[in-house]
Amino acid sequence: MEINIDLTRDDYADYNKYYFLKKGLRKRIYIVIIVAFGLPLVINSGRPFDLMTYLTTVIIAGLVFGLIYLGGMTFAMKRTKKLPSDNGSILGRKKFMINDEGLIEESENNKNIQKWKGIKSVETNDNSVFIFVDNIAAYIIPKRFFKDDTEQQNFIKTIEDKMKNAT
Repeated sequence: MEINIDLTRDDYADYNKYYFLKKGLRKRIYIVIIVAFGLPLVINSGRPFDLMTYLTTVIIAGLVFGLIYLGGMTFAMKRTKKLPSDNGSILGRKKFMINDEGLIEESENNKNIQKWKGIKSVETNDNSVFIFVDNIAAYIIPKRFFKDDTEQQNFIKTIEDKMKNAT
C-alpha cells in the first residue's frame, strides 16, 4: 500500500494545533490548577489563613495565569507554522509505503523506515492522519490525499494490524 502527499505549512500547523489541544491539554490544565492553588499559599504565607481571601486569590491567580498561559500557547502554535525549512525534511512531497518491515517515508531529501514496534499510535482529526512515533513526533498524512474514506480506513487498519503483530 502506498500514498503520495505534499505536506504544507498549514498541514504542519494543523498537527501542532492537534497536539497542543488534544495531547497536551490535560497537562496544561493541571499546571494552571497547581499554580492557582499554590500561588496564593506562597503569597499569603506568614499571615493568618482566611478562607475567603484564599479563594478569591485562587480565582484571580487561576484566571490571570490561565490567560497568560493560553496566550503564550496560542503564540507558540502560530509560530510553529513558520519553523520548518522550505527545503528540509518536514514539508514537501513524500511517499509513504507499507511493507512487512515497517512504514517507509521517502522524499527528495531522505528515506526513513519506521519499524512497526516503534509506532506508538495512529490518530486522526478532521484534516489528517497522525502516526505517532514518540510523545510529540508524528508522521502527518493529510486526508485529502486519500481517494476516499475507504482507502483512508484501510490504510489506518493496515498500520494498526501491523503494529499489533510487531515483534
